[in-house]
Amino acid sequence: MAEVLKTQISVVLTNTETNITERFDDNMISHEPKTHATGKITIPANTLDYPIAVAMNMMHLFCKDGEFAVKIGNTTDVEHVQMRMFTYDGELKDFFISNKSTDDIVVEYTYAKY
Repeated sequence: MAEVLKTQISVVLTNTETNITERFDDNMISHEPKTHATGKITIPANTLDYPIAVAMNMMHLFCKDGEFAVKIGNTTDVEHVQMRMFTYDGELKDFFISNKSTDDIVVEYTYAKY
């Protein structure tokens, strides 16, 4: 049986006073990857355009304590800033992370080529 990589993204609102939870969105992406990786990386303070993945179809980034910026394609492309979570599923692209803060950040990642 082939490996299957699934990413699930949900948007949930929980009212703490009434303890009612409402799901606004629930989507799943599923692929059989040719290659994939997952892990954590520390991005030092004031780092620009760190290449986190080359020629991947799927990318998920998450930073619990801090924010990062990401460029899709190459270092001259538009920068998406002030992100804590990022998910991409599409054509083969390169991904670059920047940490413009004065503190190091830890970014969790999962990427795949399918």
